[in-house]
Amino acid sequence: MVFPIVGVGLAVVSFGFFLLAALDDERPNYWLPVLSLGLWIGAIFGLGWGFGTGFLLQVGLFVAATTWGMVRASNGAPSRLPAAEAETTSLDEPTPPPSAPHDLADPIFEHVANAIERLADTPEEIYVISFFVHDEEDDPRRPTLTVGYNTAERWRESVPAASSESEAKWNYAFWLQNEIAAFGRGGTPSQGIVTVWLKEQGLYFSNEQVDADFDSTHELGVRMADRFVTACCAAARRLHNEGVVSRATSPKVPILVHDLEYTDAIADQNERCNPDGVADEFIRWIRTDECR
Repeated sequence: MVFPIVGVGLAVVSFGFFLLAALDDERPNYWLPVLSLGLWIGAIFGLGWGFGTGFLLQVGLFVAATTWGMVRASNGAPSRLPAAEAETTSLDEPTPPPSAPHDLADPIFEHVANAIERLADTPEEIYVISFFVHDEEDDPRRPTLTVGYNTAERWRESVPAASSESEAKWNYAFWLQNEIAAFGRGGTPSQGIVTVWLKEQGLYFSNEQVDADFDSTHELGVRMADRFVTACCAAARRLHNEGVVSRATSPKVPILVHDLEYTDAIADQNERCNPDGVADEFIRWIRTDECR
């Protein structure tokens, strides 16, 4: 009689260890199933109805525990994967700061304002400030702003190589393509700010998500670009409104937020980025047949 009771008892204790393993939210305790297996082997010595009952209890309760653990996971229980497997990273992604502003325009403004103010010491005639937006390594999770400018001297030098004076003046391909500041570049603190901001926006995705559903992650990438450009436009407008541009150059110098394509969308966003009339010449050039 003692052996059947011991068999049932060991089966129940064994289930308890399985239960702990199934419901542990922090980490998988691999030693628990092993110990449980040892206890179950001990339960075999119960023999008779103790062995049979213990076996049924073991199977039934383990199935219940496993099912309950799956339900908890589907309802948002913390991942039990090791941190190295659960973490989402991109190539060369720096460790981000603990928080990022909800409005990315503020750190962009703060980052580039001093660089633009230093243009007051530039002896050349600056007629345009460039906010060139692109994705590092064509990764939409790594949007980058490069700030530069072009000069009247460079414009005149480029006219023979261009199809017209307007193209030489407004097409980035003919500009100096210099850099006085950059925001979001890989390996810099500003990239960490952008990464955290994208995650706060609910737009960030992992490489595994790209492999599983490319179309959905592509759509997220498009939304990333739109919101990053919106933040750059807001920063540009603030640079005008707070007199940073006028103190450094002239209130008539536009800040052009652009990439390598000149579309109606580029024209529209630069109407918003600049005070009335400041970017009109650039916008007219975009909307001419020459630029199509």
